Amino acid sequence: MTNLAVSMTFNELTPELRERGIQFFQAIENGSITGATAAQFFFRYFFQRLRLMFQDEPDKLDYIASESMNRKCMLAVKGKNAFQVTVFLKNFDEIPVDETPDYKAPKITFDNIWTVFAVIASDTSLMQAILDKRVKIDKMAALAMIFLPIEALNPKDRLLQVKEQDMELLSQILAELGF
Repeated sequence: MTNLAVSMTFNELTPELRERGIQFFQAIENGSITGATAAQFFFRYFFQRLRLMFQDEPDKLDYIASESMNRKCMLAVKGKNAFQVTVFLKNFDEIPVDETPDYKAPKITFDNIWTVFAVIASDTSLMQAILDKRVKIDKMAALAMIFLPIEALNPKDRLLQVKEQDMELLSQILAELGF
């Protein structure tokens, strides 16, 4: 479980991005943003950051693509405006989301949308959220098939090195969604 948690490390948000993120997550909570859009945002941001981290090492990006892509997983969020969707990790740019759950796929379940925000905003780690029972993972071995190849490349140090570009990417994705 530690490897998955480290792979899902995020940079601390700037105050401006934190405010825009809060507005986006409020829109998810009140239903004006669908669960499918929320899931696409989350996985698109996560995987496109990898391109920033390994832009100078295309062989590592190829490794991630060959090992982590072309897999499905489910993202579920409980609480107000709960949703459960299936995400197909096609490639770094295309991450189709189906609102029909695929119960054979591994699943990450957050207790509410604000736990997702807390992880993305680096207010807590995914590992801490799991320990606090705010996140549940079903079919851990299958989910590890997606994230262990990423973890093997030690992205945490690289993430800190590209913090400015990371914040620009998040800003761009939020702007595309109207936030």
